[in-house]
Amino acid sequence: MLDLLRRFGGLCSDLSEEYIPDPYVIAILLTFIASTAALLTGAGPRETLVAWNKGVWTLLPFMASIAVLLMAGDAIAKSPKFTSQLEKLARIPNSQFTAVWFVGFVAMAAALVSWAIGLIVGAIMAKRVAYECREKGITVHYPLLAAAGYTSLMIYHGGLTSSVSLMMADSTLIPTAWAPEFRQMIPLSETIGSTANIVTTGTLLAVIPVVMGLLHPKDGITQLPRPDFKEIDKIVHAADEKPTSAVTADGGRERFADRLNDSRLIGLAIALFPAFFVLNAWVLTPGGVSNLTLNSINALFITLAVLLWVRPMALVDQMKQSVGNVSGVISSSRFMPGSPVFSRELVSRRSSSNSSVDSRRQQRGQLSVS
Repeated sequence: MLDLLRRFGGLCSDLSEEYIPDPYVIAILLTFIASTAALLTGAGPRETLVAWNKGVWTLLPFMASIAVLLMAGDAIAKSPKFTSQLEKLARIPNSQFTAVWFVGFVAMAAALVSWAIGLIVGAIMAKRVAYECREKGITVHYPLLAAAGYTSLMIYHGGLTSSVSLMMADSTLIPTAWAPEFRQMIPLSETIGSTANIVTTGTLLAVIPVVMGLLHPKDGITQLPRPDFKEIDKIVHAADEKPTSAVTADGGRERFADRLNDSRLIGLAIALFPAFFVLNAWVLTPGGVSNLTLNSINALFITLAVLLWVRPMALVDQMKQSVGNVSGVISSSRFMPGSPVFSRELVSRRSSSNSSVDSRRQQRGQLSVS
């Protein structure tokens, strides 16, 4: 049975690499599919383009919030203090099964806090566990470790950063272009906090890592090459080195601006503002954690990122890298909101058309009675 699952997994991997394009291309194809469907159901070319442009901007505030969530999560996961703790955890596995199981479990658990953190943690854990296992003489199949790291995508929607749940719980994020029946707020107690979600998420967290561990092949094992291990080790430990203050090129004198940029006091002081936002939303305001929103989660992650990086310029430099990591999500997501509005525009148009037909029928009936 396990051999059958391994072969099926390999087949799925080969097919996805062969036929599934980049998410940006998928977004473009979906746009054309939705446009074609609109044209085939009676909408004109101009009407279709207008509908797309009405929809493409409706989720802009939500997309901006998600971008902040991704960047802050990336900054947290790549901070030296956080990474050092992951390195310590990577030393725990002592067998092929526990190595794969552990990577999957940690990645999925992290994804329940933030799907951005889950992705980063999964990638770091896969590499670090592979490194530690090789040092211990344990041959672990690295492609399977990498796949276990991505199991975070199977569970994040049941955690604190479920994008749809957070959007529907905040009236300011629900697009006004949506039909009224779809703009009703849904409290988190009925989504993330529901019994069905808790049971489903808990089951996935318990079962999926075990299944991944059982899929470890008996032969044909591919390990991460030792040069890559050394390179990863240098990158990880480079973050632990104490940063040096910036100096001018004409004498090595530290400028006043450099001292401000490296000031721990300034770096930590700004954390007061997002921290108060979280405290006010979850503690001081009646309702407690039920007041959980995308903005409050972003405030929490920004607070953690500021506290972990401490120095202002250290956080700025990391955020520059984090922006690059979320560019793919932003470029793909900007085309997604246009498509759903096609259906709404067509439904509205058909409803208006049906109303007109019904009105004319009533008028004819009244004339016949007369």
